[in-house]
Amino acid sequence: MSANTYRGHWWLPGLPAHVAPGQLVVDQSGRCTLELVGSLDLRAAAALEHPDDSEAKAIRQERVHSILGQVRGQPITLLNCFAGNADGVSHRGRSRLDISVQGALVGAHVEHDEPAFRSAIVEIENLTAWLGVDDQVHRRSDDNGETVALTRLEDLKAEIDGWTITTRRTVQPFSSHLEHAKASVSSHIACYLVLRPPEPRPAHDFHSVILELMDLLTLASGRPCGQIKLTLIHRDNQVLPERHGSNVEFETRVDP
Repeated sequence: MSANTYRGHWWLPGLPAHVAPGQLVVDQSGRCTLELVGSLDLRAAAALEHPDDSEAKAIRQERVHSILGQVRGQPITLLNCFAGNADGVSHRGRSRLDISVQGALVGAHVEHDEPAFRSAIVEIENLTAWLGVDDQVHRRSDDNGETVALTRLEDLKAEIDGWTITTRRTVQPFSSHLEHAKASVSSHIACYLVLRPPEPRPAHDFHSVILELMDLLTLASGRPCGQIKLTLIHRDNQVLPERHGSNVEFETRVDP
């Protein structure tokens, strides 16, 4: 994945008046860091999350469930955040604060344990080979030239503990490109999994299921199978028309 930077304003849930400017940096490995100009009182927020335990480890670590942000009108939720490098001694005196973030949901403001998502679309390494995509590619050569055809295959579906897991292999349209003395024709087959729980779930429930699927694919293929991309579908989003022959519902999505 490529690195992304989201510059905007950030605040703690329930404290929208105390806003700090800064940027969320997501590096190529998916690691997230929030770099604030100024600070947020993470210790006080952690204390509110643990009202019955003033000595909670989360308070000492300045660890909070979530931070909310707004970037060019787009809502962002940061999950499982804790203080890192800082300038200054006290929160009031800090001129800069780096916050480590376990996950970023781009597209919605949600509580960390809110059952806000009704499905997910995930791409995993080596899923293409495991699904036997070569079976969809048919080549023919004769005196008239070369022919390549990509066939559509039925979705594969399984139900585990009430979750419906569907594998999809979607053929994309062919495109041509002319450059100098060469012409190229290309297409590709998009492979991904669609996860549907029996009822809307919080984001971390999807991560647990995806981790099990990555472990299964790693054992089955003998290769590391990490997550490439995850899109969560919010329960309140409006369904848009299908396109490119895909059965996926193209909706306003939340990208972790």
